Amino acid sequence: MSAPLHPRHLHRRRPAAPAPLVAAAALALLPTAAAADPFSYHPAGELVPGSGEGRADGVVYAPAMRFPLEEGPAFANSQVYSKGGSAGPRGGQCDADNYAYPWRDNFCESRSWAMPLCPSGAGHQGQDVRPPTCEAGKYWVVAVADGIITSIGGYSVYLTGEDGTRYDYLHMSDVQVSVGQGVSRGERIGKVSNVFGGTPTTIHLHFNVRQPLSGVGMVYVPPYTSLVASYQALINEPPEGVLETAGCDGIRGWTRDPDAEGAPGSARLYFDAAATDAGAEGHTRPADRRRDDLCEPLGSCAHGFEAPMPLSLLGGEHAVRAYGVDALSGEEVELEGSPRALACPLELPGGVRRPLGGAGALDAWRLSRFWDVASAPDAALEALPEGDAFPPSPLLVRGDDGAASVWLVDGAARRAVPDAAVAAAWRLDPDEAVVWPAARLAALPLGPALPPRPFLAQGSTPALYVIDALIDAPPLGEGGGATGGAAGAGGAADDGPLMNGAVHGELGCACGAAGAGGAAARWPLGLFAAAAALGAARRRAAGRVSPRGS
Repeated sequence: MSAPLHPRHLHRRRPAAPAPLVAAAALALLPTAAAADPFSYHPAGELVPGSGEGRADGVVYAPAMRFPLEEGPAFANSQVYSKGGSAGPRGGQCDADNYAYPWRDNFCESRSWAMPLCPSGAGHQGQDVRPPTCEAGKYWVVAVADGIITSIGGYSVYLTGEDGTRYDYLHMSDVQVSVGQGVSRGERIGKVSNVFGGTPTTIHLHFNVRQPLSGVGMVYVPPYTSLVASYQALINEPPEGVLETAGCDGIRGWTRDPDAEGAPGSARLYFDAAATDAGAEGHTRPADRRRDDLCEPLGSCAHGFEAPMPLSLLGGEHAVRAYGVDALSGEEVELEGSPRALACPLELPGGVRRPLGGAGALDAWRLSRFWDVASAPDAALEALPEGDAFPPSPLLVRGDDGAASVWLVDGAARRAVPDAAVAAAWRLDPDEAVVWPAARLAALPLGPALPPRPFLAQGSTPALYVIDALIDAPPLGEGGGATGGAAGAGGAADDGPLMNGAVHGELGCACGAAGAGGAAARWPLGLFAAAAALGAARRRAAGRVSPRGS
């Protein structure tokens, strides 16, 4: 069995001209017992062996259509070459094998009808689909699009959509529509059955799609990929989760997509707006943090998300909304506990204010005005002593002695980057660290370790300041030493850092002994790769915003 086809990996075709609807072939839903199995399917064109040559065509010819059964699960497979079929193996039509995944294409299966798109020039015109259980006249069939009922035969109903595509439904009972009647997407048309004008057939829906193709004319096109995409949308479960806390120490919660089989998902945060508001900007957070309290109830653990308190919102009353992001559709579903009030007073940390070069320097550090810059009264800023200018761009270094420590060169001093979380909060990528001789590195005076997260402030002027601990190191002399330098290319981050503690508190000196000791010794070698991946993920997340925002 091949890997499942995902609709966004399929090339969706827009008809070049209006196309009428074609009748639907057998649609079938799988039995209740099989419904718990994950959906899977064979590739387009892979028919039952010995049943003819299929068309390996990944085009989704009807990308906007709804699935033709009202509810799932359903099973697409051959009614002729499967158990109970006239050319199938021993067994009955109600055999469990007919009501189980994976799906199998049967467009172009051996038949005598002329079919220009089939490799042999003849074949089956559509796809057979079975309902959830082997019961005739129980499961509703619905309109896959808005349109008009254009024909009703002894065992067929044709629906022509507004774009001219024709959808054909065959073998139904309890037909609910009449010729000329307008129908809406999802409206009931009939029930899955085995009506075939007195000729025996199995319980299934036969579903066709008919469209005009350039150079070919009005023809039956493969419906299989359109059925796969619409079925995935039908059975897709929305994300779930909870926005648990929001305050000065940050924003926390969890979310997961039940269809993603335990894989980490994404949360999207909106501040003072709902996702549906015009111009609302969403901030994407990875929901990949291990939460031991989630392991048992969810069956997997890595679904937690965190975000720091945005510094730009200090000193006001705000609201935060959290949404889980559907892995299949990208739809945003608001989480339980959302929205939450978010109010945190503005209190500048103790320390010194160090001028930063401006927007260019902010970009060089990949910092964000929303997440990292507080708006402060001039008097509060002026109450802090002014220190030396903060480096206009980061220069990360590490020794050539194999030590795991990562250092930031700040003027004449070296400052420890204590761990991966601090590196991510400052948007520092350890992979960008320059390798220095260990002796040269050890010769630099040891300054305070970087604080858990950057805290920048701006008053009524354009000047930006980094609120920092005092660095007691002499300026560089003519004898050499470190100079500032860019840590690497990259624009300003538009998403926040990882959560690294509360907003408020003193910025004390976390000095360590020179050499391998001190705060920087907390870097296990394996964390280099983890931090680098984390930094890359942060930069990718920085570019991800809601479709309604920038």
